[in-house]
Amino acid sequence: MRSAKKIHLEGFAELVEELAQRHKAGGYDFQPMLNLFREMVPLMQRLEESDPSKENMEEVTERLRTYQEDLAKFFEDFCKSRGASKEELQHYFEDPRNFPQKEWEEIQTAKRLVEERALRPS
Repeated sequence: MRSAKKIHLEGFAELVEELAQRHKAGGYDFQPMLNLFREMVPLMQRLEESDPSKENMEEVTERLRTYQEDLAKFFEDFCKSRGASKEELQHYFEDPRNFPQKEWEEIQTAKRLVEERALRPS
């Protein structure tokens, strides 16, 4: 059983900025997604405040829900542009046979970076 993970905001923000430096991959523009992540980080920080007001929580939660919907739409459009479902892309990226060894190692390194820098056990 996997342990629950919590987003480490500083690490997440750093990864978003690193991705922004290389925001086009395979001809697809990831800048809109990165902009959403940039906007989400301060909201998530507000949620971690020690004693947020009820109004503040409702506002932040609603805005995060909107961002989540926007990200889901972005990913849906990305999948359509690649002619694949979310599940197909997930399986594709989890199979090392789909990549040259060097690319597979880069993907694994990126996954480790996310786990180490943007996620932490809760």
